[in-house]
Amino acid sequence: MNTLKLLYTWSQKLLYNEVIKQIAYWEEQLDIYDVVNVTIHKLPKSDFRIVEGGLHFSNRLINFERERINLIILKAFCKFAYKTRKETEAIFNLYMPNWRDLW
Repeated sequence: MNTLKLLYTWSQKLLYNEVIKQIAYWEEQLDIYDVVNVTIHKLPKSDFRIVEGGLHFSNRLINFERERINLIILKAFCKFAYKTRKETEAIFNLYMPNWRDLW
């Protein structure tokens, strides 16, 4: 196995572990425990996708700062829980007051 492939595999595992850690945090904060499946995929046009019972995140999140990854996960949770735009913004303001700067 070449070094580049090994580094890619390692970075994907790190990203997955970070996503899982943040999901556990947001599950507890938002009292939403319905996410059964979490995967990292190549998603060329979006940061995440909602699928039946789970969330798919883009593998390009590895290039983002941790705080932005956290915001993307929170946004995915809000969408997963069918929060309105107003509810989502209220949650962002409560937990991440600087969320507008992260986009």
